Amino acid sequence: MKLQEWMEREVYPVLFDGLPQFFFDFGWKAGNGCWTATNASVTRNLPGSPKPKQVVAYADRPHGFFVHGGAELGFVRWVSYVAGRPGSQLSYEEWREGAKELAALAGRPYSGSDSDGGDEQTEWRELCLEAFLDVCRQALYLPQADRALHYLEQRGLSRDEAEHLDFGFFTTVEEVRERLTNVKGVPAEVIERSGLLRDGRWTGRLVAPWRDRRGRVGTIWSRDLSGDVKGHEKYLYLSTGEKGFGKRKAELVAFGLDKALRSPKSNDLIVVEGLMDAITPYSMGLTNVIAIGGGGSELSTARLETLNRLGVDRLTLILDNDPSEDGRWPGREGTVAILRNANKAESPVPSIFVIDPAELGQAKDLDELLRQTGKEVLDDLLERRMHAFRFQARVIVDEHKPKADWTDSARDSVLQAAKAF
Repeated sequence: MKLQEWMEREVYPVLFDGLPQFFFDFGWKAGNGCWTATNASVTRNLPGSPKPKQVVAYADRPHGFFVHGGAELGFVRWVSYVAGRPGSQLSYEEWREGAKELAALAGRPYSGSDSDGGDEQTEWRELCLEAFLDVCRQALYLPQADRALHYLEQRGLSRDEAEHLDFGFFTTVEEVRERLTNVKGVPAEVIERSGLLRDGRWTGRLVAPWRDRRGRVGTIWSRDLSGDVKGHEKYLYLSTGEKGFGKRKAELVAFGLDKALRSPKSNDLIVVEGLMDAITPYSMGLTNVIAIGGGGSELSTARLETLNRLGVDRLTLILDNDPSEDGRWPGREGTVAILRNANKAESPVPSIFVIDPAELGQAKDLDELLRQTGKEVLDDLLERRMHAFRFQARVIVDEHKPKADWTDSARDSVLQAAKAF
């Protein structure tokens, strides 16, 4: 096992669980899925703001801690902290030595070869993406971000909650570049390679990360706030492959999975469509909700098989309830598409249950319903969920109800559909 993988699997989870023992000087106090530092004599000595509002370590990002409240530092990796350079880029050798020190501290010393570590490009990718998010989080305190804050308030989130939930605001390409270079110390060639500043359409948008299941930034997305953008351009993603640092949705499996896999109900997850639709439930304490990041058909067979391998036994689909302009119901169609993808699987997939989108009433999605009625309504919905097979059968019946011109061919079509089912 390489050193990076060893840290992810064996070291960081142990460090997080034992923070009061391993880093007792912070005075950690346990919270809901996090630790909060209480020793001001330590936190005030961190670089950045002389009096950071709050220093918090989150379970879904066990490889470091956050300095909240507009501080320049933002996210600090434990490897950088033990190296005495919090928030700074480390050379490959410094990273390797810091990682080994952490592994020994956690009682999980690494015995592999030094050549099985990481590489400087991987280190720069992580630093650059976290630095970009720090810059955007700090921008929430600027007057230009009022539109973003208003949008979040409409969704029931305060600025402090937004910051804790990883939201930020993209001011302009020039301002973000200047702060990444002069405040965060990211080299110009790394910024260029990252793809973070290539798309001028990000200006004035809300931004947030899509983290992988271990809490590392997989990609970054931005959401339009003007209301003038429709379709797939409402959400934009970081460039992938050689043109940027972003990873594809298929690699990341589901949005919110980093939190959901640490939920008490990690084996029983609720699936919604939009990224924002997973955030409102989480802010209400419903931590087992994940998002596809698009329509139902995007939850591919491979993604379903991966969820099963990660220990998810059951999925409950609650897709959108809004009709398209041509009178179709994409949420219902997407639900059927997911079930078809599950039926194609050659490896095990989770058991799938369905809440018909029509059960959401006048709300267009679960997010809107929860904001209108409170989280208790989810319990009522879950009591009415049906197994995927029953839902598929109901769809067949609805599509082939006898009509006035009921013919032999119409009867043949329903028999063929039933036979295939």
